[in-house]
Amino acid sequence: MSPAIPVALSAALFFALGNLFQKKGLDRGASRSPKGFKAWCALLLRDPRWLGGIGCSCAGALLQYAAMANWNLSVVQPLVALNPPITALLCRAFLGERAPRGLWGALALALAGVALMGLSGEEAAGAPRAAVWPAVGILCALAAGLWAAGRRASPERAERLLSLSAGAGFGLSVLLFKLAWLDLSGAAASGSLSEAAGAAATSAALWLYVAVYGGAFLASQTALAKGRGMLVVPLSAAVGNLVPVLGGIFLFGEPCGAFKGGAVALLCASLLVFFAGGRRAAREEARSVG
Repeated sequence: MSPAIPVALSAALFFALGNLFQKKGLDRGASRSPKGFKAWCALLLRDPRWLGGIGCSCAGALLQYAAMANWNLSVVQPLVALNPPITALLCRAFLGERAPRGLWGALALALAGVALMGLSGEEAAGAPRAAVWPAVGILCALAAGLWAAGRRASPERAERLLSLSAGAGFGLSVLLFKLAWLDLSGAAASGSLSEAAGAAATSAALWLYVAVYGGAFLASQTALAKGRGMLVVPLSAAVGNLVPVLGGIFLFGEPCGAFKGGAVALLCASLLVFFAGGRRAAREEARSVG
């Protein structure tokens, strides 16, 4: 079994805990109705639950990035995709949110996918292809367009559009991180600290990663504040995991054998089943309120 599997699964658990604590903090902030961006920031920065959620998310990101730096994106990201079902279980247990109908089916598919991924074993590392940067430009435009549309949309549509924007941004940031890591690791291999620092300062992928990740984080927080965790998290995570999985295979030329292909298909099916259940639950909740 590849060492990427336990590292990526640990990242998924920390991300789920981060989602739970951030949602609790945002719900508390919304109940106090702060006025303006500064008031929101001041309130959240004093909330230990929101800060704890950020800490868990940071731990998950460190584990995820460590896995991405050492193993292929198309191995790591499908395993991190277990984050949404785990989040839903936690939201059900601690927030009293209704569990989507497809939750258990999604978990069964995810576990089968993890088992197949374990059978795929180690594989050769991929390398970026010429189509990487055109794809980065398209994804940047898509994420920005969804963000702009979500800011002007009705609350129900804003929930979905902002979640899609966050997912596209997070997925793109994974591809940019991999590009930046390849640039910096090549410079670090020379053994010169000044050369490595110069590579970091001039790396377009690194600076674009910082900007894109920040925008995706803002979109996710806005979507969580406007919507429900059971819809926002699975939708943004589905897109955020699908982008680097496909990018790893088609833009970095990562191998995709039978076991790995089956694992990716099962994990993607798990996210689709989970999202369909969450969307149905959100619609039923909206009807009951109306």
